[in-house]
Amino acid sequence: MKDFILKILILLPLLATGCNADNDVLPEQSLNCSKLANALRTNESDKVEDEINQLLRDIDGNSVKGQEETLKAFVEHFESCSTIDVIDSCFGCIFTNPAQSEIRVTVSGSNQETNKCIDLQHKDSKLIFFKLHD
Repeated sequence: MKDFILKILILLPLLATGCNADNDVLPEQSLNCSKLANALRTNESDKVEDEINQLLRDIDGNSVKGQEETLKAFVEHFESCSTIDVIDSCFGCIFTNPAQSEIRVTVSGSNQETNKCIDLQHKDSKLIFFKLHD
C-alpha cells in the first residue's frame, strides 16, 4: 500500500504539468503549428524566425548534402501542420552569396488563406531563417 501511495505522489505532479492545451507540439516534432500559422498570418517575422530556427536546429544538417536533407525534413514537418500547406520549395535556388533556399506556403484558417515565402540562408554549413515575404 505504501508503494502505491508513493507512486501516486510521484506521478501526480507529472500528470498535472504534462498537458498544455495551448501547445500542439508532438513529441517527435518540435514545430508548434498553431503558433507558426498565427505568426505567418499576422506577418510576425520575429516569431516565425524563432519557430523555424528552433526546428532547423533540431533537424541539423552539417554539409551541403546535409542541408538539402535538412530542407526535405523541414518541409515534411510543415506538411504535418493541418493549417499550413507547402506549395513549393527549392534548395539553393536563390543565387546569392551565401545561397538561399525558399519555401512557399499557404496558411488557412479563419475563413481566409495567406500566402507567404520563407527564405532560408545557407550559413556555416547550416540552414537558418533569413526572410519572410509575400
